[in-house]
Amino acid sequence: MPVGHCPSDKYDVMGPCLHHMFAIYRPKESSEVMAQMCSHVAAAYGMSEVLCDIPSILHSMSSFYQFLIATYGPGKAYKEYPFQYTNEQGQVISGSIDLLWETSAGVVVVDYKSYSGYDDVTDSESEFFAGRKYGPQLSAYRTVADKMSGGQVIDVLLYYVVQGRVIRVR
Repeated sequence: MPVGHCPSDKYDVMGPCLHHMFAIYRPKESSEVMAQMCSHVAAAYGMSEVLCDIPSILHSMSSFYQFLIATYGPGKAYKEYPFQYTNEQGQVISGSIDLLWETSAGVVVVDYKSYSGYDDVTDSESEFFAGRKYGPQLSAYRTVADKMSGGQVIDVLLYYVVQGRVIRVR
């Protein structure tokens, strides 16, 4: 997905802005309505110049949902799924899962990332290696999804929105 130049003082805003766009995305809504909604979100975050290619953002969203359907079957999307639980060490963990895709076969856990690098997310020596960098977070998400689905988590994915890339995390 083409992204305009992102000044370093706005990089931390890009991720929440993209998350917000994905949270409001409705696959069956017209592209005109979705483009208007996403443009309003970008403006509200002060990201209109950075996230200026709204059609590409919508294409990324649509492609990702098509991937979910093609790979796991039709499902129900639970967006920004809130949770709170206490782990074995007694820590209370709370947050929200970007997307739970519930199908007849089970649940797919999805976390969105806005990182624009590429090869380093699969390089186990890199500080950006997906499995190490996000492993604890995704482990917590899997625990929540397991409880929600009765142990029927079928996959845990990172969707690198800017890259248009899905990484399976075990």
